[in-house]
Amino acid sequence: MGVLRLFLALSVVSAHAGSNVFGLPVIPAPIAVNFFFIISGFYMAMVLNEKYVDRSTLGAFYKNRVLRLFPVYVVGLVIALAVSLPAIVEFFAQLTAWAKIFFVAANALIAGQDLFYLLCLPTVQGGCADAVALAINPPAWSLAVELGFYLIAPFIVRSPRRTFLFVMVGAVYLLAISFLVYPTPDLGILPQQSQLTLGYYFYPSSFLFFGLGALAYQLSKGIAKPHWWAGVLLFVVLVPTTITMPVWQPLIFALAIPVLFTYTKHNRADRLIGELSYPVYILHFPILVGINAYASTHPRLIEILPVGTLVGVASVVLGLVLHFTIERAAKRFRAMPTTADTLGNADAPTVIDGDVAGTARSAVVRRVVAAVLLLSIVAVPLTTVGTAAVAQAARTNVPSRTPLYLTDDYWQAGVSRESAAFFVSRTKANLEQFEPGRTVTFDNGEHRRIVETETTDLFLQVIVSGQPLDGTIVGYPHEFSVGP
Repeated sequence: MGVLRLFLALSVVSAHAGSNVFGLPVIPAPIAVNFFFIISGFYMAMVLNEKYVDRSTLGAFYKNRVLRLFPVYVVGLVIALAVSLPAIVEFFAQLTAWAKIFFVAANALIAGQDLFYLLCLPTVQGGCADAVALAINPPAWSLAVELGFYLIAPFIVRSPRRTFLFVMVGAVYLLAISFLVYPTPDLGILPQQSQLTLGYYFYPSSFLFFGLGALAYQLSKGIAKPHWWAGVLLFVVLVPTTITMPVWQPLIFALAIPVLFTYTKHNRADRLIGELSYPVYILHFPILVGINAYASTHPRLIEILPVGTLVGVASVVLGLVLHFTIERAAKRFRAMPTTADTLGNADAPTVIDGDVAGTARSAVVRRVVAAVLLLSIVAVPLTTVGTAAVAQAARTNVPSRTPLYLTDDYWQAGVSRESAAFFVSRTKANLEQFEPGRTVTFDNGEHRRIVETETTDLFLQVIVSGQPLDGTIVGYPHEFSVGP
């Protein structure tokens, strides 16, 4: 298990470095991160069913999770500030006042960093701040997702029924976003979203993976009993979805985790290797920035070893140092009883004016927890996807006024790099508007006659007369009009 966890961390290192690490074959970073979520779901189900078994241990669980993440995160934050401070200060100056508050709070507390990719944090120039630049240490967005899962895990993974419902909510969410057309409409604070944002960075996309890991633990211990109808239902929902990997891969991976854990749990070397996965994951990005900066003036450095290997070596070495110093000290502190350990013991009797208030307080706690769970698991994802879907439905009845944004090797802001063509969403209004023979007038005054249209299931490619168009001039967000 430990070797697997380190392999997943090094896969992310390789993706960010753009080169191999130790010459190892790796998997794509999004798959590696979601596999991490499955492993985390398995471990959280294990500790919450074997160690933190009732509400009286809730405070201890939360304290230990925070102390597990924050010490190494702070080290990564310090390294990132050391290697990128001028750029961070310059970027910070471009944010509006409330965006600065969100920037500082999220980077200090970890929580909320996944929302950098979802929300529009305004700049003084009037645009939206770059999501990657908002994070001082960009991989920390996944820690924000982890913290959210830790918050709700005690109320989910102790029950097979709630765990399966959690998995199904995640599967239905991924199915729902598969029906959206991307990019989604710009809704102000909720700007245009790509499928990667809603299907990877936004925290509801992780429910399926955390839940599968927890369900695998429960099945392996006999806490949950397999039901064929549940498997069929999950499979039917998952098949049409678009996720970061084929749908069978997370299912097989989750089922393999209990077996792998059983065969490696007593291996001390494997456990130590696994302990390095978190430091390597969270420290590698600022180390990569520092090595790239040094290599720009000392190019022979990367001629000796690939950047990925240099970053991997530095991250592993620093991870070992932190494991035997900061992490061990934090582990000893985690073992010490504190007042936080009694949080959640809502059933302990408390005498107020001669009356026992434990039962009343317990009821209040349950209501608050239920409200938080409904808000985070159901209301926020439903509102986000529903709002985008409603806005998109309204947009399909109105002809497009800009190319559909896409920039890659073939398209520049929705305009072909090689031919006189651009593309828009395939809607009834657009099919009626972009008829061959009509004229498109771009906002720079350029006129082009529509020669042909080509359709796919989602898009309408409009081929016009003349030389190739310049996407920087007529591409998204520049507008056009269509006339006879």
